[in-house]
Amino acid sequence: MERIIIDTDPGIDDAGALFWALASDALQVAALTTVFGNVDVETATANARRIVAVTGRTDVPVWRGSARPLVGRPHYAEHIHRPGGLGYWEHPDPDPQSDEESVAVRRMIDTVMSAPGEVSILALAPLTNVALAIKLEPAFARSVRRIIYMGGAALTWGNVTPVASANIYNDPEAAQIVIDSGAPVTQVGLDVSRNFALSLDHLAELWESPSPTARALCEMIGYPDRQDSRDEMPEWKSEGMHLNDVPCVAYALNPEWFTVRRLHVDVELHGEHTRGQTVVHMTDRWQQEPNVDVLLDIDGQAVADALTAAVSSVQFAPRDNPVRPHPLMSGPSGHAPARRSTRRESVRGRTCFTIQPVFTGHHSGRATTRPAARVSSRSRTRRPARPGQLPTKSPLRRLART
Repeated sequence: MERIIIDTDPGIDDAGALFWALASDALQVAALTTVFGNVDVETATANARRIVAVTGRTDVPVWRGSARPLVGRPHYAEHIHRPGGLGYWEHPDPDPQSDEESVAVRRMIDTVMSAPGEVSILALAPLTNVALAIKLEPAFARSVRRIIYMGGAALTWGNVTPVASANIYNDPEAAQIVIDSGAPVTQVGLDVSRNFALSLDHLAELWESPSPTARALCEMIGYPDRQDSRDEMPEWKSEGMHLNDVPCVAYALNPEWFTVRRLHVDVELHGEHTRGQTVVHMTDRWQQEPNVDVLLDIDGQAVADALTAAVSSVQFAPRDNPVRPHPLMSGPSGHAPARRSTRRESVRGRTCFTIQPVFTGHHSGRATTRPAARVSSRSRTRRPARPGQLPTKSPLRRLART
């Protein structure tokens, strides 16, 4: 079981990723740390509390983090996620009087340093918190197990400018610090997020399930009541429900769903039209040392099927009476485990294994089945392990407390 801290700015797509991660018995979620991004950090922190409450995972602490980027001002995405950040979904904040200080960076450092090589960071938001942790603790980069961040674009266009993705654009300096740190880093960018979405069939299955989180995910985009209105939240309806953060969790669970290349990545910090762009060296012509595992392709259907099955079939229970692990969410090293019955077939030129059956009746006392997601065997993944030489002092200490 991989121990993780999820750095997040909920955000509808964050909610989908968090629902899956918090339900998984292959991931031990040590904490949620919050940061500005889709919404301001206060709203993001309240939304994180709402998410752990509806999932029954109140054992997971929520730590408030950075309110602004290292340089410049934040750029929110309320036009995408609505002012509250979670669309049309309404759920009470379980601790609305909370006035916690910004402690996320220090506690992220403490958690990683207390178990070197054991704790990973899943960063679903601007990388400000992670960059501050790297700068404030010289050993952080070589002590974290790995950092998987959502953001960037190698062979596709941006989503906030023609070349930049939202998370990187919101704090390019932080992204460059993380990439240069020497920590094992994976980029889960728009190259894969654009090829993953929940279809109307997936939404219908989620809505019809007894899972409160499945229905919450539908309610966030107004499904089914507002589904026919293209004037409200059209970004979530025209091409399916894109949840850009979900592939981060999917990669942590099963890298076989992805095509990965180890490449050199830089972040543009100064361009008038290109600030925040991830400059990915697709060839070795410029003789730059590869520093990031870059995801370039995804089996989007398999991930959509797995997310839908996991979120719709798991009914959350208190941790003193844990639910039975879902087969799509458990296995050694956080990967989806093999079952006893597999069937080899070819899908679009790939060699795949269709795994059957999938148990979905956790609390009903019955085992039901559905065709399982196809898992491609064509991909490969590597983990870098190059320690970085980091400064012992930083002028950014003050930002860690804001």
